[in-house]
Amino acid sequence: MSRWRRQEGFSLIELAVSLGLFAIVVVSLSLMFDRALETGSRVRFDQVGKTLAQERLEELRALPFYIPWTDEARRVDLLDLYYPNTTGTPVIPGTTASYDGTANVWTFTTTETPLVREGKDFIRSTTVQFVGVQDDGTLTPRPPKAGYASDVADADEPGAQAVKLTVNLGWTSQGQSRGVTLDTVIHNIRRGVPNVEASGSVLAGQLSGVVFHDGINAAEGTTAEVLATVGEASTSFREVTGSESDATADPIDVVERNPINGVLLQPEAPTEGAAASSVPNTTDGNSAIDNGSLSAGSVSSLAGVGALAGWGSSSTATEANVSALHTLNPEGEASVNVAGFIVTSRDPNDAQDEPPLRMFELGGVAGTVEERSTTSQVTVDSSVDLTTIPASGSDPARPAVTVWASEAFETGNPDEYQGVVTIESLEVDARAVASTTGASTAVDWRVNGLRVWDPEEPSTGPGDLPGGYSVAFNFGFDSTCGGWEDDPATPGIEDPAGGRCGATRVDQTKAPTENPNPVVIPAAYVGDDDDGDPTTPPPTSLSIVAGVTVRDFRFDPVAGTASASVGQKNILSITTRQDVTGATPLSPMLVGVGDASADASYIVHEH
Repeated sequence: MSRWRRQEGFSLIELAVSLGLFAIVVVSLSLMFDRALETGSRVRFDQVGKTLAQERLEELRALPFYIPWTDEARRVDLLDLYYPNTTGTPVIPGTTASYDGTANVWTFTTTETPLVREGKDFIRSTTVQFVGVQDDGTLTPRPPKAGYASDVADADEPGAQAVKLTVNLGWTSQGQSRGVTLDTVIHNIRRGVPNVEASGSVLAGQLSGVVFHDGINAAEGTTAEVLATVGEASTSFREVTGSESDATADPIDVVERNPINGVLLQPEAPTEGAAASSVPNTTDGNSAIDNGSLSAGSVSSLAGVGALAGWGSSSTATEANVSALHTLNPEGEASVNVAGFIVTSRDPNDAQDEPPLRMFELGGVAGTVEERSTTSQVTVDSSVDLTTIPASGSDPARPAVTVWASEAFETGNPDEYQGVVTIESLEVDARAVASTTGASTAVDWRVNGLRVWDPEEPSTGPGDLPGGYSVAFNFGFDSTCGGWEDDPATPGIEDPAGGRCGATRVDQTKAPTENPNPVVIPAAYVGDDDDGDPTTPPPTSLSIVAGVTVRDFRFDPVAGTASASVGQKNILSITTRQDVTGATPLSPMLVGVGDASADASYIVHEH
C-alpha cells in the first residue's frame, strides 16, 4: 500500500484546466499574429501609395512650366500635358479629364486608369490649377486667358505665372478606403530671376542601445531601450519666383521604447525648448523669429525608479526670411546650445535596488546652421562644437564627450576614472557655395584630447583603481590640404596611406573621402577569438571609427547651373559590447558625435 501511495499523477480536472489555458494562449497568439500581418500589409501599401504620389509630383516638377509654341524646339511643357486648354479635352492617352469654371475655380484634372502594384489597384489623379501667390504666401485661383490653348501659336500664353499641383492616390486596404494627397506650387521661372535651393543641418550627438530596467530584479519591472538626440538644428530655403524659408532647432529628445518591437513606452521628453520659424505664412509675412529655452532637469523612467537622462539649461533660436531680390541676410538661421547632457542605465540582472549608472555624457554643445543668399550666390554654413564644461565649486570639470560604459569601476572619483573614452573637445564645420561663377565645398573637423582607459595598466591615480589612461590623441580632417590631419607626436591613429597635413605627405593620391579609422583600443578590449586572418582583426568590445566626409560640387556655365553638397556623418562612432570573448566587457551602446551637412544649388537663368 505504501508503494501505491507514493505514485503521483494528474487528475482529469487538472488536465482539462491545463488544456483550456493552453488553448487561450494559442488563440491569443494567433490573433496577435493576424493583427501584425494586417498592420504590416497596411503600412506596406501606404508606402506604395506615397511613392506613387511622389513619383508623379517629381515628374511634374521636372517639366518646364511654359515654353512658347513658337519656340523652334517645340518642347513639351507642363501645361501642354496637364493644362492644355479650357475645354476639358484629354491629352494624355488612356485618361479622362474635366474642366470646371464654377465660381472662378479653374482646374484641369487627369485621372489615370488603375495602377497595379503588388497586386493592388491604385487610382491616381492629378489636378492643375492656375494660381497667384500673394505676399503673405496665400494662393488665389486665377483663370487662364480667354481662348487659351497650349498648342496654338499666340494662344498658349497662360496669363498666370504659377500653378498649384495636387496629386491624389486612392486605394482600398482591408475593406477600408485609404488615400494620400501631395501638393506643391510651381512657378514660371522668368529669365533673369535666380532659382535657389539650400539646406543645412547639424546634430551634436546621438545614442542608442542603452538598457534601463524598472524593477528590483530581472523578473520584475520593464526593461527598455533608451535613445537620445542632442543639439539638432536645420534650415531650408527655396526660391523660384516666390520664396520659402524654414528653420528649426531642438536641444534634446529622449525616447524610452520596447527593445523588441520598438513601441514607445512613454512620450518623447522633454517637450520644451524647441524653436521653429517658417515663411511666408499668413501671420508673420516675410520674416519670422522664434526662440526656445529649456531649464535644467531630467526625465524619469517609466516606473520612476530613477532618471533616464538629465541636462543643463538649454536655448534655441531660429530666424527665417524671404526676399525675391536676395537682399535679406541671412535668409535662414538656426542655433542650439545645451549646457551638459547625461544618460543613465540599470542592468536587469544587477538591479537590486541599485541607483542608475552613468553611461554617456556631453559637456557644452553649440550648433549653428546659416543660409545666406545674394543676387549672385547662395552659401550654407553648418557647424557644431562640443566643449569641456569647467569645474565649478565642488563639481569637477566635465569633458566634451564621455563614454562611461562600465560598471566595474567606481565612477565617483574623478581623480582616477572618468570614463572608458573621454574627449576634451570636438568640432565640425561644413560649407557649400553655389554661384554664377562656380561651386565649392569645404569641411573641417577636429578631435582633441581623446583618451582611452585601459584597466590592465598599472594604477596611475592616487587611489587603488586598476588601470590608467592612454596618451591624449589629437586628429582631424582639414579641407585646406584635402585630407587627414594628426599629431605626429602621438602615433597610433595615422592616415593608413601615411599622409598628414602639415607634415611630409607620403601619399598625395589619397581621396578626401577615404577617412581612416582611428582605432585606439588597448589590449584589454581586444578579444581572443582571432581567426588568424590578418585582414580581419579580432573583435573588440570598444570600437572608435571616424565617419566619412562626402563632398560633391558641379558647375555648368552653359546651362547656367551650379550645385554643391557636403556631409560629415559622425566625426566619431563609438561602439561598446559585452559579448566579445576574452575582452573586457562593457555596457552595450552606440554613440555618434558630430554630424553636419550643407547643400546649395543655384540656377542663373531659365534653361
